[in-house]
Amino acid sequence: MLVEAALKIRGDYCSKCSVCSSACPFEAILADEKTGELVIDIEECRLCGLCFSACPASAIDVAYYNRDLLIGYVKKCMQDSGLDKLVLRCQSTLLEGEVRDKLEKHGINKFISLRVPCVGRIPPEFVLRMLVLGIRKIAIVLCKGENCRFEKGSNIGLLRFSLMKSLLKQLGVEEDALIIIRSLVRAHVDSNRCIGCGNCVYTCAYDAIQLGSPGVAQINEQVCWGCGACVAVCPALAISLDEFNHNSTPQTISHFAKLVREAKQKNGKPTLLVFYCQWANFPALSSSHNYLEGNTAFLEMPCSSALDPVYVLQAFYEGFDGVLVVACKKGECRFEEGNELAERRVATLKKLLAQLNLDDRLEICFTSPKYLGELENHIRIFTNKLESSM
Repeated sequence: MLVEAALKIRGDYCSKCSVCSSACPFEAILADEKTGELVIDIEECRLCGLCFSACPASAIDVAYYNRDLLIGYVKKCMQDSGLDKLVLRCQSTLLEGEVRDKLEKHGINKFISLRVPCVGRIPPEFVLRMLVLGIRKIAIVLCKGENCRFEKGSNIGLLRFSLMKSLLKQLGVEEDALIIIRSLVRAHVDSNRCIGCGNCVYTCAYDAIQLGSPGVAQINEQVCWGCGACVAVCPALAISLDEFNHNSTPQTISHFAKLVREAKQKNGKPTLLVFYCQWANFPALSSSHNYLEGNTAFLEMPCSSALDPVYVLQAFYEGFDGVLVVACKKGECRFEEGNELAERRVATLKKLLAQLNLDDRLEICFTSPKYLGELENHIRIFTNKLESSM
């Protein structure tokens, strides 16, 4: 099946200035040697959106989170909620603990939340549009530069919004109308639960975990990237990840199981639970990152390697007909080889499920948001397979 690219250069608008090529961290935009036309190598592209926000001629179209979608979303939220404060954050940051304290210090406790894969993809003029709309305060929450999932996206965003902050000051805008915070999702260990098995130490791709005295896992937060692979292998449930924890996920599975059962009673179609890596699927702004589409429920993971087999077993126990794990394409994992680790775990779990004749009801696929409709095609094929076996 042919799929459409989510990022395109409009040749009739492009001035061939090469700003987009300079901004791309992945050398995915090149000039044609004969014509000088700029061309996107979609295979190398990671859909960070830095080229989109850097283009001075608005010659780049992106399917996700473009200007019109972002502005329309904020407008609707303002109308529905009456709120006039906005928090714009990178996908790999969090809004708890120290970040929440900093927001409250600036009088931001109730706000519109806007979460995008990388804040570096947001053009600086977006801030001006928000102020014109009536947003009184904007908080930009960036991941730390060395941990940026798109190499230099965070630092580019920091530079752009720092310059915008200086401009607003010259225009007489209040200094805290725009604040910048840096953060990152991290893993944490409950020392009272840790049994010192060492699974997390062996699994961590960043050497961020060590067994300290007396045999308790210790995480170096300066090195941790927050992939969640350690969470999935901890038999004592001693490790948690900000915004992805052992308490909320089982409850979410149960909640969605009830809803899809009701949908199945109406249409007779198989029910499917999709665990997706947050970098392999970009939901609509109007959707929660855990959401429902007909008979299919979607649950977000920080990385496909964070999938706990217990959640798969719970899904089958709760009545889901199938479980699909959605990982990034090979060679494009934001966490070293997290997708390959997930593939090995799914293969192992399928062997266990074979004893219950459920192995054909668990699959893993490798997708990217840069190919429009690719994930939907995988879901359609798997659903048809489930339907034929019912």
